Amino acid sequence: MNALFTPQKTKPLVVTARAVTYLSPFLVGVCFAIRGIRGDYPWDEALAVPVFCYAVLVFPVSLLFQDQGLRRYRPGVFILAWNRDRFWRSSGWTLVSGVPLGMGTIGMILEGAYAQLYWISAIFLLHLYLILVFRASIVMSRAHAQPGTPLNGGGVVRRDNVGVPAGPPSVT
Repeated sequence: MNALFTPQKTKPLVVTARAVTYLSPFLVGVCFAIRGIRGDYPWDEALAVPVFCYAVLVFPVSLLFQDQGLRRYRPGVFILAWNRDRFWRSSGWTLVSGVPLGMGTIGMILEGAYAQLYWISAIFLLHLYLILVFRASIVMSRAHAQPGTPLNGGGVVRRDNVGVPAGPPSVT
């Protein structure tokens, strides 16, 4: 298994992705609560701001991203893949994965490291990896593609139609 390519879609991958995504707002709250109890931040509404921002701005986009990534999942795709045939899809989903998701996740990785809550950083590092995996799957997916259809748009060659001329059916 190579970490730079999307893994096979298995039940543990789906369960892990859902658990990390659904627990992320709770973990943000836990991280800032621990920091507030320790006295790293003043204990007032200032701690509610990052938790609220994550829950309102990042979490819904993360749910959308997870849903689309699992629905269009493609194993064996390079995680930094770019689809030249679908430039705007690649641009849009890369922007979505970078701005709210990437920045929020990297912020929590750094917040966990600064607070010496390395388990928070590890979970959000896994979340960042899953964001990259889902972005690659979404970018390289084809809308309305049947399973087994290659990405370049060509048809799947089957044994029963080898040697059959291409074109409209003949009337005989």
